[in-house]
Amino acid sequence: IVTEGTCNSVGYVDILEENLCRATMNDGYYNTRDQNNNNITDSEENYPIVFADGLPPGCWPVEPGAPGFEEAELPFACITPLETAVGNCTEFLPCFCKLPEYTIVTEGTCNSVGYVDILE
Repeated sequence: IVTEGTCNSVGYVDILEENLCRATMNDGYYNTRDQNNNNITDSEENYPIVFADGLPPGCWPVEPGAPGFEEAELPFACITPLETAVGNCTEFLPCFCKLPEYTIVTEGTCNSVGYVDILE
C-alpha cells in the first residue's frame, strides 16, 4: 500500500485492470474493515471507475475524511485505469499496487526491501 507518491514512483506497478483491482480490494481492503458496520459485503456495491484530475492512477480506496469526498458514503474503492493520471496516493487515497516482474535493488538486499532473490 502506497500513501506517498505513486505505485510507480516507489518501484511498484499500478493495478489498471478492473478485475484485479476488485480482487485486491476484496482481499486486501474490505476484509480489513468492519463489514457489518459499513454494510459492505463486496466491492461490487460501490466501485466507480473515475477519470478526474488530481486522482492517482490505478486501484485505491477512499478513506473517511478524504478531501472532496465529504458527501460520499465511505469507504469504497475506485480505479483510475490510466497510467497518465497525475495525482498522488495519500493516507486518504492509499494505492494498492502490484510487485513488478523484477526490479533492480541498489541499497540493501532484495529481501531487506521486500523482494525475493532470483535464484534460477
